[in-house]
Order: sequence, then structure tokens, then C-alpha cells
Amino acid sequence: MLTPYQQAIANLYNQRSASYDQGDFHPKLVELLVNYLDIQSKQTILDIATGTGLFAIEAAKKIGDNGRVIGIDIAHLMLAEAQKKAKKLNLNNIQF
Repeated sequence: MLTPYQQAIANLYNQRSASYDQGDFHPKLVELLVNYLDIQSKQTILDIATGTGLFAIEAAKKIGDNGRVIGIDIAHLMLAEAQKKAKKLNLNNIQF
């Protein structure tokens, strides 16, 4: 169960879930992060505050079928967006 403060944060991000990825900032940040990290096959990555899964999805692509990515977030609608994207890309090595 979330505290009132935590619920307010979740509500804020739930309201932004459909448009959160629009724009250049987050995709560019994810690109820099993925390029910086030494992501290898067979790794398991935990993406805390995954939002709509931008990083988690790119990491899952890089890891391939021998690794696993787990994305967690306080905002359930952000996770729903992430799940839609992963399903559309047919990624089976990712869980939200």
C-alpha cells in the first residue's frame, strides 16, 4: 500500500504515461546510458523506476534471449505502456 505522498507521485506519472516518451530528452538519455554500460548476454538487469520502459527495452534488445530485464515502477499506467511496447517488439526476455 502506498502512502498518500507515494500515491500522489504515482498519480502524476500515471497521468503522463501516454505522452512520457514524446520528445528527444528521454530517448537521447537512454541511448547514452545504453552505450555507456557494458551490457552483456546472460546478464540480468533490474531497471528501477522504469517508467514506460525506454531503457529496459533497449537493454533487453542488447542482452538478447540469454539475458533478462526486469522493470519496476510505482505508476501502473507507465508499466502498462512499457508492456505494450515490449509486446509489440516481441521481447520475451523482459518483465514489468
